[in-house]
Amino acid sequence: MNASESPRWTRLADDLRATGLEVAVTSKSYPGGVSHSIEFRAGDVLVCIHDKWAHGAWAGWQVHTEGVADGLVRRTWPLTKKRSEVAAAVSEALPV
Repeated sequence: MNASESPRWTRLADDLRATGLEVAVTSKSYPGGVSHSIEFRAGDVLVCIHDKWAHGAWAGWQVHTEGVADGLVRRTWPLTKKRSEVAAAVSEALPV
């Protein structure tokens, strides 16, 4: 499966692009499924959006930021299934 086969991720990427961000969905296969993510650099911060699974069911998206130089997680936002909340977290994560 690739990103174009995941309507959930395609819609999220489209919402983020509508705000002016250049993002792409990355898909990685593993035994038992496919994991999707969006990562992009904003200044000295890496903004990461990953999907989370629990007991074989999709639990939602998780947004976190990392320092580019050290790779340390700077902040993690709550898990959500709402694209609008992901977009708000990404907007909050961007440097002013």
